[in-house]
Parts: sequence; structure tokens; C-alpha cells
Amino acid sequence: MKKIIINIFCLFVVLTSCNLSNKENTTENEFTSEKEVISEELNSEEIDLSSIKPIIQGIWLPREYVKDIYKTQSAYSSHNAIPDIAEMQINPDDIKNDTLYVGSSLNNHEGYGFRIWFVKRNDQIIIESDVRNWDSDQSYSELKYKIAKDTILQLVTKNKIGIITDSIDYLRIRDKEFITQFGGLGFEYLARKILLDGTYEVFDSNKTSLGDVSFNADGASIEGFKHKFYTFQTDFIAGPSYSGDYIILRPNENDYQNTEAYVIQNISDTLVFFNTEEKVSDSDYEIVLKKEMYYLLKK
Repeated sequence: MKKIIINIFCLFVVLTSCNLSNKENTTENEFTSEKEVISEELNSEEIDLSSIKPIIQGIWLPREYVKDIYKTQSAYSSHNAIPDIAEMQINPDDIKNDTLYVGSSLNNHEGYGFRIWFVKRNDQIIIESDVRNWDSDQSYSELKYKIAKDTILQLVTKNKIGIITDSIDYLRIRDKEFITQFGGLGFEYLARKILLDGTYEVFDSNKTSLGDVSFNADGASIEGFKHKFYTFQTDFIAGPSYSGDYIILRPNENDYQNTEAYVIQNISDTLVFFNTEEKVSDSDYEIVLKKEMYYLLKK
């Protein structure tokens, strides 16, 4: 009899254990299934960015710098108007999982980049970013856009309680097709467009005419001259150099071995290219203008 009771007790324990195991497995499976459904629902709610992509695409420069260089007609004179986040290169074709890497630079000198991503709140699409992530414990940033005569992208920085502490407005200088892996190209393009674009009669140092030469700011190309590529120095943090605008001439865009650089000045509506020389003494060092090399008259 005692043996029968023990067997019955053992059978009860086994059945109870099996039942508990099945219940636990069932609960876990139900929870897993529920998580999968929620995940699928979240993933299926994709944000429609079709209206935003054309607005944010392109190469963007600070509006204050753009206004200033049109006023001064000098990349050198306007370089102090460049903020820390100097340029933004935005190609919406590269968006992945609602996130996009934005090529940039710090003060148009040091390479930099950051991410932006798109979230939907109250039926509005918000563009968040990790720009200046070294201050992420103190602030956060968003990109906003304004559509008026000129489309403006605004980089807004807020502190942890949502108060705006800084904002920079940007203007689109070029479309996304001109984006490359290199920074600063927007600054160089704008300098070419403002400082030297069009057809000029060129004279050498002896003031002998070399004929008409065409400078194309869009393609950075030259026709009718021994050099076929030109651009301007726009990074003035690295030195030393002469305190003025530098034009850089090359036989072609990628030939850095045969580059010629001249200081360019507008003197009585004539563009004059100067070469430079170093003057060194025991107590001083400077770069000075040496000789007029070319004279350009606008046609």
C-alpha cells in the first residue's frame, strides 16, 4: 500500500511538472509572437520623405558668409564669417533606414561629418541630428527648413530643456550632383563664381596680349590658356600665406605637381595676378608681393 501511494505521488509530480513546462513554453511563445507583431507594425510605418528630399538636397553654405562674400568680393576678407559647422553636403539618395550621413567640415578646415534622421511627431517630420555630439550631454540639434525666395536650412541647437542656444542659416549653393567625398568644394565654387567667371583678355607681365581666356566657374575650367583648371584658396586657417585671395592654376584638375598659385587683386577694374616671395629676418617672417605676372580685363 505504501508503495502504491509513493508511485501515485511520483506520477502527480511528473504530470504537474510537464503541465508547468508547457504553460511556460506557451507563455513565452505567445510573448515572442506578440513582439514580432509589434515590430512588424513599427517597421511597416515608413516615413514618406518624398516631399522633403528635393528641399534638403545639395551643398549648403552659411547664409552670412554668402552675403558677406558678395559684399566684399573676396574669399579672404569674408572667411571670418564661416561658423564652426561650415558646410553641409546632403544627398537624400543615400538615406538608409531613415538615417543619412552629412558630409561637413569644421571652420572649412578640418574634415567632419554627422548623421541626421527623420522622425514623425504629431503628423510632422522632424529632422534630428548628432551634430556637435561632443556636447550631447548639454544640448541637441535639429534641422529645420524655410521655403521663401531662397530655401533656407536652419541648424538649431537647444539645451536640455528645449531653449534655443544657437542657430545657423544655410543657403543651397549647388545641387546634390556636385557632392564629393571632399569638403569645402562649395566654398571654392562660390569664390570662382564671384571672383573670376567669364571671358577676359589676358596680358603677360610685359603687358603683351595673350588673347581671350574663358573661365568657367561651374566646371572650374579654363579655355585659351596654358592652364586648364582653376580654383581659389578658401581655407585660411593653415598658414603662413599672404593676407589676400589666392588663385590656384593647374594643367588639369588632378595635376598637383605643376600647380601655380598667385595672389589676385582687383586694381581699377583690372584683375592682377602677383607672385610672392618670402622675407626672412632674425626677428620676422612674412610673405610679400613680388611681381605682376598677368593682367585680366573683362570682355
